[in-house]
Amino acid sequence: SELTGLKGVTTTFRVEGDTITLTRNGGLTSQMVFQEGVFHESLYQTVFGFALMVTVCANRVRYNITEKGGRVDLCYAIEIEQATAGYIEYHLDIRAK
Repeated sequence: SELTGLKGVTTTFRVEGDTITLTRNGGLTSQMVFQEGVFHESLYQTVFGFALMVTVCANRVRYNITEKGGRVDLCYAIEIEQATAGYIEYHLDIRAK
């Protein structure tokens, strides 16, 4: 969490089929669903008690994960309250414990 600037927040990625779901819990709550070319809306619940509508659309959802580890590549555009907020890329290297 400290890598993302969200101390006290747990970030989890779930990979299933053609979809990656990013879930955050703790000081804030959100769930973002990523599928290539598909717009997904969700609420981003802040620590201050208000929620923001977030829309994401992925243009790359790639992963290769085995029991020994793997890699996730996720690239998406994001809008917050219908205003363009940027383009985000996650490149995660996964290692088994």
